[in-house]
Amino acid sequence: MPSTAALDTQGVLPFGTADEVVAETKRIADIFSENGGYTLMASQGFESDVPLENIEAMYSIR
Repeated sequence: MPSTAALDTQGVLPFGTADEVVAETKRIADIFSENGGYTLMASQGFESDVPLENIEAMYSIR
Protein backbone atom coordinates (compact mmCIF):
# COMPACT_ATOMS: atom_id res chain seq x y z
CA MET A 1 0.00 0.00 0.00
CA PRO A 2 1.47 3.39 -0.92
CA SER A 3 2.01 6.03 1.70
CA THR A 4 -0.36 8.39 -0.09
CA ALA A 5 -3.76 7.88 -1.66
CA ALA A 6 -3.45 10.39 -4.44
CA LEU A 7 -1.27 11.33 -7.35
CA ASP A 8 1.87 13.18 -6.28
CA THR A 9 1.06 16.82 -7.04
CA GLN A 10 4.52 18.05 -6.04
CA GLY A 11 6.62 15.52 -7.96
CA VAL A 12 5.07 13.29 -10.60
CA LEU A 13 2.36 15.63 -11.84
CA PRO A 14 4.44 18.79 -12.37
CA PHE A 15 7.80 17.20 -13.22
CA GLY A 16 7.06 13.73 -14.61
CA THR A 17 6.49 12.90 -18.24
CA ALA A 18 2.98 12.23 -19.53
CA ASP A 19 3.88 8.51 -19.62
CA GLU A 20 4.98 8.62 -15.98
CA VAL A 21 1.73 10.35 -15.02
CA VAL A 22 -0.28 7.66 -16.85
CA ALA A 23 1.68 4.85 -15.16
CA GLU A 24 1.33 6.35 -11.69
CA THR A 25 -2.37 7.10 -12.17
CA LYS A 26 -2.98 3.50 -13.30
CA ARG A 27 -0.99 2.14 -10.34
CA ILE A 28 -3.03 4.15 -7.85
CA ALA A 29 -6.35 3.35 -9.55
CA ASP A 30 -5.51 -0.38 -9.57
CA ILE A 31 -4.72 -0.37 -5.86
CA PHE A 32 -7.83 1.51 -4.83
CA SER A 33 -10.27 -0.01 -7.28
CA GLU A 34 -10.23 -3.35 -5.48
CA ASN A 35 -13.46 -4.13 -3.61
CA GLY A 36 -15.61 -1.35 -4.93
CA GLY A 37 -13.93 1.35 -6.91
CA TYR A 38 -11.95 4.53 -6.93
CA THR A 39 -13.07 8.01 -7.91
CA LEU A 40 -10.35 9.95 -9.65
CA MET A 41 -10.53 13.71 -9.24
CA ALA A 42 -8.32 16.61 -8.41
CA SER A 43 -8.15 17.28 -4.69
CA GLN A 44 -7.07 20.85 -5.27
CA GLY A 45 -6.52 23.31 -8.07
CA PHE A 46 -3.63 22.57 -10.38
CA GLU A 47 -0.59 24.75 -9.88
CA SER A 48 0.86 26.69 -12.80
CA ASP A 49 3.93 24.41 -12.99
CA VAL A 50 1.84 21.40 -14.05
CA PRO A 51 2.02 20.91 -17.82
CA LEU A 52 -1.35 20.65 -19.54
CA GLU A 53 -0.28 17.38 -21.17
CA ASN A 54 0.19 15.85 -17.69
CA ILE A 55 -3.30 16.90 -16.60
CA GLU A 56 -4.71 15.41 -19.81
CA ALA A 57 -2.67 12.23 -19.26
CA MET A 58 -4.02 11.85 -15.73
CA TYR A 59 -7.61 12.18 -16.88
CA SER A 60 -7.10 9.87 -19.88
CA ILE A 61 -7.11 6.80 -17.64
CA ARG A 62 -10.35 4.88 -17.72
